[in-house]
Amino acid sequence: MSRNINDIYNYDSNSQSYDLLVVQIKSDLNNNYVQIGWNNFFYATASSYLDGKILSFILLPNNQIYIRIHGGRFLTVDNYGNLIIDVSDNVPSIFKLDKIDNMKYSILAPNGKYIGIGDYGRLIANQDDKAEDTDTGNQTL
Repeated sequence: MSRNINDIYNYDSNSQSYDLLVVQIKSDLNNNYVQIGWNNFFYATASSYLDGKILSFILLPNNQIYIRIHGGRFLTVDNYGNLIIDVSDNVPSIFKLDKIDNMKYSILAPNGKYIGIGDYGRLIANQDDKAEDTDTGNQTL
């Protein structure tokens, strides 16, 4: 069944079309919650869940998801792999959840890379696998 972009952007939590999870992302690496920084990039720098951003995961088949600021816009990655707010009106980017352990997941971005933590805690999709990347010093989320 194909989905109309208007159905996705006007997602109604009472709709039977999609299952929805309301989540906060916490980095297993630095034990911080994800928040939006001053430049609209996402960072794992919030020490308290009260400062962490609330997100919606709209569940698709095969562990694929749309990620959306709860009640707001969808997320995507830019040309450099930074996790950002999608300001276009295109079909939302599809991410994939890969289970690591009980309640621990790694997020595969649309660019085919896993989301990790870069400089200053910035979330960036530049990891080839779920393990530490010793070449760049960045580590997966």
